[in-house]
Amino acid sequence: MTVNTYGRRLITAAASIATVASLALAGTTSARADDDAPPSPGPLLGTIAPSAPADGDLTPAEPLDASSSCTAVAPDRENGDATTECVEMTPAAALAGAPAIADRATPSGATTCVAKPGYFQHTRFNSCLTGGRITYTLRDNKGEAVGTGIIVVGDSASLSQTSTTWRETETVSVAEVTGRLKSLNIAFDVSCDGGCKATGPSPWAGARTLTAGGTASGSVTFSTPVGKGRDTLVTVGHHLYVTSTGAIPTQPSTGWSSPDKVRCDDAVGKFPGCVYPDRRADLDLSLSRYGAAAATYAWAEKNMSDHWGSSGNPLQRLADLAGGESHRASTCGAKSTAPFVPKPASVVPDDSCDEYPFAATVQGGRNGGLCAEVVPLRENGVWKFYEADPKRPVTHDEPCVRAHVPLQVNSAAGGAVGAFPAASRVLEGEKYTVTITA
Repeated sequence: MTVNTYGRRLITAAASIATVASLALAGTTSARADDDAPPSPGPLLGTIAPSAPADGDLTPAEPLDASSSCTAVAPDRENGDATTECVEMTPAAALAGAPAIADRATPSGATTCVAKPGYFQHTRFNSCLTGGRITYTLRDNKGEAVGTGIIVVGDSASLSQTSTTWRETETVSVAEVTGRLKSLNIAFDVSCDGGCKATGPSPWAGARTLTAGGTASGSVTFSTPVGKGRDTLVTVGHHLYVTSTGAIPTQPSTGWSSPDKVRCDDAVGKFPGCVYPDRRADLDLSLSRYGAAAATYAWAEKNMSDHWGSSGNPLQRLADLAGGESHRASTCGAKSTAPFVPKPASVVPDDSCDEYPFAATVQGGRNGGLCAEVVPLRENGVWKFYEADPKRPVTHDEPCVRAHVPLQVNSAAGGAVGAFPAASRVLEGEKYTVTITA
């Protein structure tokens, strides 16, 4: 890839090459205008075959943990001989056999949440929980249940790539009450660590009295200042306070912590920001926009033995400018033992050297003389790959790929790669995947 800054090769590459589904793409800038077959540059190595889309946006769902607590209550006119109230968080695994309940606790900001009831779902910048089930039980002095309530909880959060302050929406619904219970009083607050402050810790003031079908919802705010060049991990805690009748809850009855930590940093880009680092960053490049460059990465990830940029072998960001330039010189420049020789314009217009893995990765910087050298050409709507140097036959076991790519798309792809670390907050040495789409 022709890059003026190492950042153009900082691809936090690689998940699984998803959806190269429609290869009949008209008019890419890297193809010849008439899309006719050119003079063959060498033996045909293969084509890019369509593959099933990868589930690139979502991490495996993580279950809500079980918890329970019981406290004494003073008998009163409404509760009679009731002496104990218990609050139990139902483990997600038990929800499959639980009676169906109305889930009104889907936060309004969680429109993209697809988690099963009682599970968390995370992407790089978003998280949600829906259908967390809590049971409130009022017991008499014999230990018998005299009233029950089912509570459903949910939350959602959206982090920012350019801010270390974020908001989370909390929603609590009372699905049903039985026996002596007519309503439940519910309060809510949050906490955080790692230098974070819950600047608006309660989604609503005091306790809300909710009857069956009632819902309380609101937002909380977190702020995490972080020093220049530094990063910190934050665990977010949620606390629910539940009582019956007119009592005011004072101690948490139950609660949960988000399973994925938030990472806030001021170590990449112009502004600090936050991500869920357990959700690996993914660089998404399309064939329709980046032509032969994107096709090269797709072919290399699919066909080379190391499968760089895939979920099984992600790339790692190299942030050092000098290191990136040195890597570039080793693969495409003066340090290569095999100089890059451009193809005639009839084969590749305005030919330039594009390397994969990218120069600004830990895996980049291999000697260009050891690379598989290929020519990607779009013919009749299909990307075909030809061997470029008969003196160096392609074995698919080479430690790198050099491709003959028109300068225009090489530079465009380099720009996308350069912008990627800041956009996805990829730190030095952090792993990432690359996805090539149609």
